[in-house]
Amino acid sequence: MNNMENTTRKFNFTGTAFAVSSLFFGVPGPLIIKYIAPNIDVWTQNFLRYVVAAAVLIPFALISRERAIFDKTIWQKTLIISFVNVIMQCCWGAAFYFINPAFITLLAKSSIFWTSAISLICFVDERPLVKS
Repeated sequence: MNNMENTTRKFNFTGTAFAVSSLFFGVPGPLIIKYIAPNIDVWTQNFLRYVVAAAVLIPFALISRERAIFDKTIWQKTLIISFVNVIMQCCWGAAFYFINPAFITLLAKSSIFWTSAISLICFVDERPLVKS
């Protein structure tokens, strides 16, 4: 079953499980960052977060490298996206040194609205959701 067939069903258990899991595992992050903020500076905290992320993701990248075909344009696009993501993540991590985690999380969750609005504009398959 391909991805397009999954999107036509009314309820997708796997997709829902992944979404709920992202919420469940996303909760401790802001609390941990705020808890350790008095003890380490923002750059060390960001460095540690990226080292842990790399340690977790590198094995998967090495495994998938054998099956994937990467050309020069994919690497260029990936570097652009990575640069933007690193800047965003550094700013997000630094915010905990200045404001409370509840406000940061509330502000970050507003991305749900913006992502939904932009996907309704950009993706034709999403537009019927407006009418439903």
